[in-house]
Amino acid sequence: MPKYYVNKKTDDQGDHEVHKEGCPWTPLPENRIDLGYHTNCQSAITKAKTYYSRVNGHSYCSADCHTS
Repeated sequence: MPKYYVNKKTDDQGDHEVHKEGCPWTPLPENRIDLGYHTNCQSAITKAKTYYSRVNGHSYCSADCHTS
């Protein structure tokens, strides 16, 4: 089961992106929140929404949850 993180900074669309551990674009530790281990990105997105209202999966490592 992979670990996920949400970026504290927004992307160009104003979303906080969710990354799977090991993604080359995972934010630095000071710019991310550890979401813990999840069976899929949908579960990680749900957890990230407890921190931020605008959340999106990263297009590379969480493509199943990337919507914009």
